[in-house]
Amino acid sequence: MTVTSRVVHGSKHGRSIGYPTVNLAVTDAVRAAFKEYGVYAVCAMVRGEAYCGALFWGVRSLFIEMDPVCEISLLDFSGDVYGEQVSVEVIQRIRPAVTVVDKDELKQLIKKDIQDAQKAYDLFRS
Repeated sequence: MTVTSRVVHGSKHGRSIGYPTVNLAVTDAVRAAFKEYGVYAVCAMVRGEAYCGALFWGVRSLFIEMDPVCEISLLDFSGDVYGEQVSVEVIQRIRPAVTVVDKDELKQLIKKDIQDAQKAYDLFRS
């Protein structure tokens, strides 16, 4: 399944802990693509280039934000893509969303999610 959405400004929580994200506008298409909250391994098309990513779809309970977000930790990418369209192809669901108690736990979880996404992406591309 593939979904396309516009990149929007996020709260910059990921950047503050060393994991900047590309935040997608939460549209009906995004809601339909990701029916269950969780982390997904994805192939994201940014400016015509494919990137591996770990996409989080859910609420960020650590930051007491109850509106769902769709944010991607892209591997080997840096840049400003605000306002641009990004297409995301779902490779597989990595895990359900979980509640974390502090930023250190979140950092460890994101690190593992990225490793798991890379493994899934490598299999997908081979």
